Amino acid sequence: MQMVAEGVWNSHIIHAIASEKGVEMPISALVHRFCDEGLSPRDAVDALMGRETRAEG
Repeated sequence: MQMVAEGVWNSHIIHAIASEKGVEMPISALVHRFCDEGLSPRDAVDALMGRETRAEG
């Protein structure tokens, strides 16, 4: 791919808004870390799968 995918820039915005509002968004946070910090896909999946389960809603 020769250009930056749209989602890369959006991950910055989503991460900033979620942090500002104190909203936990684990998938978005890991996408942000992947795009900005070089987090590997394997480590991202491990981080998600290692989270404690809890009720939603």
